[in-house]
Amino acid sequence: MLTVRAGPPGAAGRLARLRGAERAAEAVGEHAAIYQAIRDGDDVGEAADRATSFALEQRDSEPACLGAMSDSASIPMPGPESPPRGVVVVAHGGEEVSTEPVTATQLAVLRMIPIARAIRHALADGKFLVLQPRFTVRGWNGAAASPVGDLLTLLDGIRARHGAVPVTLVGHSMGGRAALRAAGHPLVHAVAALAPWVPPGEPVAQLAGRRVLLAHGDRDRITSPRNTWAFAELAREVTPVTAVEVRAGEHTMLRRGRLWHALAAEFARASFGLGEDDPLAAAALRDTGAGRVTV
Repeated sequence: MLTVRAGPPGAAGRLARLRGAERAAEAVGEHAAIYQAIRDGDDVGEAADRATSFALEQRDSEPACLGAMSDSASIPMPGPESPPRGVVVVAHGGEEVSTEPVTATQLAVLRMIPIARAIRHALADGKFLVLQPRFTVRGWNGAAASPVGDLLTLLDGIRARHGAVPVTLVGHSMGGRAALRAAGHPLVHAVAALAPWVPPGEPVAQLAGRRVLLAHGDRDRITSPRNTWAFAELAREVTPVTAVEVRAGEHTMLRRGRLWHALAAEFARASFGLGEDDPLAAAALRDTGAGRVTV
């Protein structure tokens, strides 16, 4: 079990540890009881350890790949004798600049576990593969666009093993930006960017012919909803785009978490031509007109 390190003594240290525990509990989502226990518990250390342990148990119980994209041996894909009908790649967030390696316990990675789980559940009636790999390093790193190279390498590996299998990309924050950039790969037929980081000047030509979802919370203070809506208008010049504004949604996608999960899962189903499963999410995804849908 990973233990949350105790902060300095006194009220400041207790508050720092409490916040660290809250982040650990929030990372995997959908467990309000533990989150509340952290807020209300007298023993912050015990609550912190319990929350972190819970996050890691959730991670370890998932069959989704949590290996690095640079390590092809860590990506468990069926052999050529059993090709999937389609593949979903779930891409986590990161930082603007960092060459630190991504770890399986990074909060951005942990947060995507329930997203991958929701997608896997939504595709359970078919022969689909859902991968949740890790980027090699934490940062975008300017012109290097580090996570884009990782995604393209992974997509090449999928094509080498399975041929022209359709792939849907689902990314959050930096992972959303990377997914949009990598959408020009021949395997990619759909891309969903959740609370994406899309600064002005991002290209859109690679999205031609792809199904695109852009979803952003109206309370996001980390990445810009305004930039997302501007990007949506540019992208509509080359392909239909569904733009969804999540009321009270913030960057971590924890407020109204189940709606975020449903949007990702329903988009995955629609991208492979499967029937609707969640009425609210499905209704939001049908609109590809100008502007955006608010849910």
